[in-house]
Amino acid sequence: MHRLVRVVTAAVVLSVCAVVTASCRSEGQDPAPGAFRAQPLGPEELRAAMPSGRQLPGYLVGQPEGRPGGQQNGAARATLTPDSPPACQKFVDFMWEDAEHRPTADLRAAVRPAGDPSGRLDLKRLHSLRLASYTVDEATAVMEGLKRALPLCKEFVAYTLMFGDQDVRVVVKPGPAAGAGDDSVVFTWTTPGLPLNEPSRTTVVRTRGVLATYHGAVPASVPRGQHEKLLAASAAG
Repeated sequence: MHRLVRVVTAAVVLSVCAVVTASCRSEGQDPAPGAFRAQPLGPEELRAAMPSGRQLPGYLVGQPEGRPGGQQNGAARATLTPDSPPACQKFVDFMWEDAEHRPTADLRAAVRPAGDPSGRLDLKRLHSLRLASYTVDEATAVMEGLKRALPLCKEFVAYTLMFGDQDVRVVVKPGPAAGAGDDSVVFTWTTPGLPLNEPSRTTVVRTRGVLATYHGAVPASVPRGQHEKLLAASAAG
């Protein structure tokens, strides 16, 4: 190839990469060291990073609600029954408790389809979004724990106050890759025997120290766009 053509081609590729960073960065690959702040994002920074309705076309996003970092969801820790696979504790902890890895900041927002006056909760559709902030090491540990547990945990029974004072049976199945973020894991979560017993997909995407969790099917463009928004929020000042 002629030298001038090679130079022009390289310049075009670099320009495109500078504008569309996601297309030139593989999942799990970070930019240069020092490009990001060391401390976790705080509650107000997470609130500013929450998606608006424009980022979720066809959906309405409710007011984000927070809770102090590390506060548990229920009055008592959910516990596995003795005959449940021990690996399933990772899902109990992530979905209900946050006891093993407690976020510094935590925001959750309800999501519902626009133009649907029924108010009916459809677990198959996107219905909830959570942003939880950790150190990068803690967020990575949460993701590694879920990925290790997924092939070992197909079904379990746990006592929890989340659905009243009772044991709850849960079926977990791996889902298709999200293809977004620094790391991701996808699984379906079903609670047979409860009124809301439809399979619900859970997509967890890590951006640095923030875990974005989508409950219900989410368009692929949403986690990718949220990843870029969180990268910008995590950039060093």
